[in-house]
Amino acid sequence: MKNVLAVAVLAIGLVTSMAGAGDKDTYKLEQKITQLEQELRDLQAAFRQQGAEIAQKMMAVEQMRADWNGFQGSVDAISQQQQLLFDQLKKYIDEFDGRLRSVEKRSAEVTPSDTGETETVAARPDTAATTYQQGLNAVQERDYDTALASFRQYLRAAPQSGMAAQAQYWIGECLFAQKNFQDAAKEFQALVDRYPGSEKIGAALFKQGLAFAELGMKPQAAGAYRKVVAQAPNSKEARQATTRLRLLEPTAATAERGPR
Repeated sequence: MKNVLAVAVLAIGLVTSMAGAGDKDTYKLEQKITQLEQELRDLQAAFRQQGAEIAQKMMAVEQMRADWNGFQGSVDAISQQQQLLFDQLKKYIDEFDGRLRSVEKRSAEVTPSDTGETETVAARPDTAATTYQQGLNAVQERDYDTALASFRQYLRAAPQSGMAAQAQYWIGECLFAQKNFQDAAKEFQALVDRYPGSEKIGAALFKQGLAFAELGMKPQAAGAYRKVVAQAPNSKEARQATTRLRLLEPTAATAERGPR
């Protein structure tokens, strides 16, 4: 009987000891879970913060890109103005030289009325050139509606002039600046079709690619960039188009480089 009681007491003590140990382990496990949950919340907060910072950086990059495009457009406009003024000056010099030779040949027969007629002709403004200049001025002022009207009027008056391709290009640029990407792409294509020998081909195709990209038309954008590289391989637009192609076609670019 004493042995039975001793065994019972021993068993009760063992169970009590195990129960106490189990409570301690459970408490430690709960503490560990609580710690892990806190670490998970901290990680989630860190990821959200990183996401916000990345979004801000992307917005800053897009703003820089927009500012650069605006700056580039202003530089192009100034360059076009300089070229236009040079062409006008050369034209007036040639006209004056021709009239001077004519006057010298008829010097003995010149009358006051002839002189007056000559002065009137020499003073007559070149309407088409003035219209083109008005378009460039409007671009610099970012008055794109006025610029579009001026360049279109210029093309109607002088569709085959030396500045016609540039006027067509500026029509596309104005529409692009107004975020009318669909019509801008059409106008850039019109330049390619109507003036295939123009030095603005590369720029027009590159901006057409940008317009397609803005519309989410990635295959068409890639096609325009490839045309830039093919038709104007030594231009700055060709280098920019190559970079854009790598962004649009990372898999293809990796395949072309081959295994390392």
